[in-house]
Amino acid sequence: MDTWNISFVAGYKVPPCYGMNEEYVQSQVEGSSFELDESGQRYFLPLFENGLSNNAINVAFETNDQDHYIRNQILALNDDNVALKEQVARDLALRLAISSPKSTRNGLLVIMAGKQSDKYRVVLWKFPANPSIQAELLDSELVIRVLDSAFSRDTDYFKAAIFEDKSLDRSSFLFGKIEDKQTRVRGAAALFWMKNFLGTRPQISDENGTRTIGRALRDLTKKHKNTQSVVSLLSAAEVAKSRSNVMTSIQDFSEHLSAELAEEFLDTVNEYIPRATPFHIVPEMLDTELGARIIILENNVRILGPTEEVNALMDSARTNGDKVSISIEQSIEEDKLKTINSLRG
Repeated sequence: MDTWNISFVAGYKVPPCYGMNEEYVQSQVEGSSFELDESGQRYFLPLFENGLSNNAINVAFETNDQDHYIRNQILALNDDNVALKEQVARDLALRLAISSPKSTRNGLLVIMAGKQSDKYRVVLWKFPANPSIQAELLDSELVIRVLDSAFSRDTDYFKAAIFEDKSLDRSSFLFGKIEDKQTRVRGAAALFWMKNFLGTRPQISDENGTRTIGRALRDLTKKHKNTQSVVSLLSAAEVAKSRSNVMTSIQDFSEHLSAELAEEFLDTVNEYIPRATPFHIVPEMLDTELGARIIILENNVRILGPTEEVNALMDSARTNGDKVSISIEQSIEEDKLKTINSLRG
């Protein structure tokens, strides 16, 4: 396995400075880039190489485009310009200090960047004040000494963030992972670390996001007897599938519904699911979870029914020049599909 080539390491002593003026914060944050000594290599390199644990949270930057302050800083940490990387590291330390509430302890921010074959990685750690990891400034340069006691699991309490990608361009480092070993709740992280400092939010996988929407819509279609409400819900699902190449969110989807249905929809979604986190709709999964579809024919004739029956109907369509013809009589007679007119009866 290829080894990691570490291109940059920096450390800063960061006190909690939330609400303090910038001049004061500047005077309190101390640190610099530095070289890892033998003890530092034994301690920090395995942390860098092994990544985070299974409790890490997948996150995305809180932005609708690719221009995000922290993401741009992560990119810059992979630049060849050493002066630029040192300035970026100090800027991150200042931001962490300003983001840290007074209830938190003094800490040590360590930043490492490296490359392995075709992968780039940046890891940030915030260690609490710990006599096992000693940091002091000598002649404007940070010196870190890692004592043997630091290798005990009892000292393995820190906050971390990792960003990795295969390229360095505008589409890189859009997502990452964070971990907070100082919280008692598994899979959780302090708000000041995840949101205030890193500017990230929990990420939902495409599958989980699609499954959440599908199940909420299924529950609502079963609940509503009003035909128009069912049509609105199924139509919104069709629109979402047609735009599967564009990222959406739970909140975005609700905005395609009437105010009343949108409120019901959001109430149906599990309260722990992030509303604004973007993901891509998986059309086939949405069909499976929802269990029903709607198609719109000429003259605004709408046919709805179980997903399998509607799909079978579409598969039976015959093309004649520019026209597509389908036969729905048998399916309607067997009560597998319904038109809007038959439902109104």
